[in-house]
Amino acid sequence: MRGDLLNRAVELSPWMVELRRDFHRFPELAFQEFRTSAKVAEILKSLDIPFETGMAETGVVARLGGAGPSVALRADMDALPLTECEGREYRSTVEGVMHACGHDAHTAILLGVARLLSGMELPGPIVLIFQPAEEVAGGGAAVVRSGVLERNEVKAVFGLHVTVPMEVGTIGVNREKCCASVDNFQAVIRGKKAHGAYPHLGRDAVVMAGQALVQLQSLVSREIDPLEGAVVTVGSVHGGTAPNIIADEVVMEGTVRSYLPEQRGYLTDRVKEITTSVASAGGGSAEVTVRRGSPAVVNDPAMAEMVLSVGRDFLGFDSAAFLDCPTMGGEDFSYLSEAVPGAFFRLGSGNEERGIVHPAHTSDFDVDEGCLPVGAAMMAELALRWHEEGRGRG
Repeated sequence: MRGDLLNRAVELSPWMVELRRDFHRFPELAFQEFRTSAKVAEILKSLDIPFETGMAETGVVARLGGAGPSVALRADMDALPLTECEGREYRSTVEGVMHACGHDAHTAILLGVARLLSGMELPGPIVLIFQPAEEVAGGGAAVVRSGVLERNEVKAVFGLHVTVPMEVGTIGVNREKCCASVDNFQAVIRGKKAHGAYPHLGRDAVVMAGQALVQLQSLVSREIDPLEGAVVTVGSVHGGTAPNIIADEVVMEGTVRSYLPEQRGYLTDRVKEITTSVASAGGGSAEVTVRRGSPAVVNDPAMAEMVLSVGRDFLGFDSAAFLDCPTMGGEDFSYLSEAVPGAFFRLGSGNEERGIVHPAHTSDFDVDEGCLPVGAAMMAELALRWHEEGRGRG
């Protein structure tokens, strides 16, 4: 391990904090990251690092080192449609848009990596991917479709995410299963309208929807191995026009989460089967549309071991650990780690003493910026170590 890498990252901390706060003040939604990508390009140019803009529409890709197989490091850049709470020095200047998931920090970290590695004699090529549109589960797929992995002979990819429930100065990584696949569905259940006083003249879409909802809630508990883990949630039900009218249409929307590809297909098929059969039995019909989202993130075990090893080298044995459980949250890093082996880890960014405890996707979200040098040093060392262990020659 380069003993001074973390120290150098700490020295860069004020610069990374300034960058992170700049990105935070000027957040941009998915595929609208024009200012962010321009700022990234400006910094890469100042470091004499070759780069391309327009990757996956609004992304940026940079390459350090010569020709041959490379390892990629990925950061996402987009913000969320939220209004930030008042009182912060670096509060968002864009009303209704906020970096509420830490992508401003991710971008600053990867630029920190660029600065750490620029001018170093590298053991092999390293690709930096500044990805747009993670929040809409389209950016990762767009990166893969762009051909950037093939053009750069990318053989492995690392990514991270700031994590407030973990204290700053710690990291965690899953051995294999990390994040769930995400599929959303909409079920339109149709019956026949009638007056509530004469229900026998109608076909009640509300009753059909209620029966379907109850059956869907037993889908995981009775049809999926309890040791594997999956979720089917109905989060929205809308129907009816008046208290005394039998509804002729109800719209249900929900999400399906799982870790295994075979479970993913099975569950979405069963959502369709259950809903349509219940509606048919009630004298109605149902149309179910599944909007397929990001696949599951499953870490390469050897790469996860490398993350743990680097974390313990930098932070100490007790500050880096394998995580006991994966999350049912989604993360479109999965598109990259399906294309090549990958590892995605959690970067502790919480600080209870400073009140940095609020979860992502809320208006109070923030990170302890002490995580920035840790993230930059970790990512830089992972790329260097991947080459030094001969992974690119395999």
